[in-house]
Parts: sequence; structure tokens; C-alpha cells
Amino acid sequence: MRNEKGSVTLEAALVVPIIFIIILGIIYSTFYLHDSVVIKSICNYYCGKLQREELTTSEVCAAILKDSSGKLYLIKEIGVDVDKENDSIVEVSGRVNGPFKEIIKMLGYDSISVSCKKKSKVNKEDIYKRNLVKDIVEDVMN
Repeated sequence: MRNEKGSVTLEAALVVPIIFIIILGIIYSTFYLHDSVVIKSICNYYCGKLQREELTTSEVCAAILKDSSGKLYLIKEIGVDVDKENDSIVEVSGRVNGPFKEIIKMLGYDSISVSCKKKSKVNKEDIYKRNLVKDIVEDVMN
């Protein structure tokens, strides 16, 4: 079969598009991972500020939107929501907007969602009581 004219062209016509699609998929996956890491790191940074009460929830929402603009490749539609019942929960969500977005949607990688919750303050007396009980239990067991 190798001696026939055009066999290399036919084989290349079948193999090259498959290789091209695989390379394109790797590139898109890399961009998606980049965007998800950027969104998660921005969210974690500002949620830390929210937990330390350096910023309010509305300031955190504005800062997340400001910091994420211009840093993302595939995820363009970003929304920041605050839970109405509990003012301490911030949720960041984004959707892929770009070429091949329908194919990405079929694969299930068309959106990302990150949420953070402001934790309640830890009481030092409660920690002391827990450690005291832990020490007593360890003494009884030994």
C-alpha cells in the first residue's frame, strides 16, 4: 500500500485534523485552568480580607470584579453575588465566552463557581476549654 501514489497525502489528511483538535483542546484546557486559578485566588484573597473585617461584602464584590478584569482569557462574564440572608457569603461565578464555547459547554466546562464564607470569630476561652478537656481525656486513657 505504501508504493501507491497519494497514500501519504490521504493518511495526512486523516491524521492532521485529529492532531490539530487535540492540540487545540490542550490549549483551551490550559486557558480554562488559568482562569479558574485566577478567580479562586482572587476570591480567597478578598475573602481573607472579609474574614479579618478589613473590607465589607460590597467592597469585596467590587474589588473582585476590578481585580479579575483583564486577567482572564476564556471566562468573560463574571458575576459576584452576596447571600441576602447571610451577609457573610460571597459567591463568584463566571461563564466561558469565546470561540468554541458550544463545544466547551457540551463537555461541561462552560462555567466556574467559587464561594467563600466569613467565619465567625473564635473565642479563646472555648479553645482553652477544649484543650483542657483533651488533656483530661488523655490523662484518663493513660
